[in-house]
Amino acid sequence: MDETPAIFGAPSRGHPRELPADTGAAPACLTGRLMHDDRDDLLRISLTEAVERLASELKPFMVLFRRGEFSVELFAPRGTDTQQPHDQDEAYIVTSGSGMFRRGEERVPFQQGDLLFVAAGIPHRFEEFTDDFRTWVIFFGPKGGQGE
Repeated sequence: MDETPAIFGAPSRGHPRELPADTGAAPACLTGRLMHDDRDDLLRISLTEAVERLASELKPFMVLFRRGEFSVELFAPRGTDTQQPHDQDEAYIVTSGSGMFRRGEERVPFQQGDLLFVAAGIPHRFEEFTDDFRTWVIFFGPKGGQGE
């Protein structure tokens, strides 16, 4: 039996969860169907499926997984990045595109494959990014950040 999981969302928060492939159900990220499931032991998130699901959203981000103080999103701003500082530390892993990233007074170029870090509460944003820009966003740790 093939146990390769597909992702799907739970109705309470819309986070992807695992569904064994042998159930015959299509991933909700492709169908829009939300499943009742409280699993927080996600094995895999498909970037391709997450991008397809995000394309149907009005917001530039989608929460894909949450477990305790750890969460994963896909973020693809259009035109301008209007995000505000967050109350947790976060890491970005750029999946496509390029541009400039501002963290406080620092400004650096970024491209596919780069990892960017922002401590909780620090102003930051993506600037001058290409139309195909997308990034995983990983929030972690307690509110207020991990500290040093």
